[in-house]
Amino acid sequence: MYLYSSKFVSCDYCGSTVVMRVIRLSVLWMCLLVVATMCHGASKPEYCSKFIPASTGCDLSSWLGVFSDLFSPDDKACPHSLRYIDMDWRKTKKLAVYSKQGVHVSASGTGTDCTEKWGKRFNRTTEVDPIISPTSDNPCKGTVSFLTKVPHDAPARKYAEAGALNFTLTLGCIGDTSCERPVIKWNGMYNGKGGPWPNSQGNGVQVPPSSCNNFWQLANVTNGSNGSIS
Repeated sequence: MYLYSSKFVSCDYCGSTVVMRVIRLSVLWMCLLVVATMCHGASKPEYCSKFIPASTGCDLSSWLGVFSDLFSPDDKACPHSLRYIDMDWRKTKKLAVYSKQGVHVSASGTGTDCTEKWGKRFNRTTEVDPIISPTSDNPCKGTVSFLTKVPHDAPARKYAEAGALNFTLTLGCIGDTSCERPVIKWNGMYNGKGGPWPNSQGNGVQVPPSSCNNFWQLANVTNGSNGSIS
């Protein structure tokens, strides 16, 4: 996600570069859990070229899980950071029902010291609540905005309000249809069209368009990853 500081806004938004990871009982997959960018080996262009989009069989639950952001530049300093996509279960006297508007994004192990957490999973009352909404014509695709990640007084706020942190996501796999590596593909800023974003001096610089800018890779992590916000 693009995180704001008093001096600059850097690129750590939850999705402009991402990949989900399936952890298997092998040295390679254990390495993925520790340092994704060092051990998965493949470059972002390779992931883009080998991506196979899902086209059928998707529903809201298809989006749930714990993920690793493989290609976010700021995430290199925090290799253990994780992203979470959860349903928001609303408990009533009769039964638990979930919000059908979408699923909620949270994160842990981020920030300057790699200990920050954000999102509804960790704070039910927070305003920081990116929501992935599957598209009506193809539930294997979804849209999300990270506007709530940007403080109202941040220099980047006006860009975020103009759609800088709007993205389209696509469920799919890397390599083959057996889907041993389930991923979510993200397009670039301004829903793939590119546009201005503040640099370290606060000046707007042009970010190029991109239809394939990041991946989240599914991580086989079971501790606290039941896919719901209690």
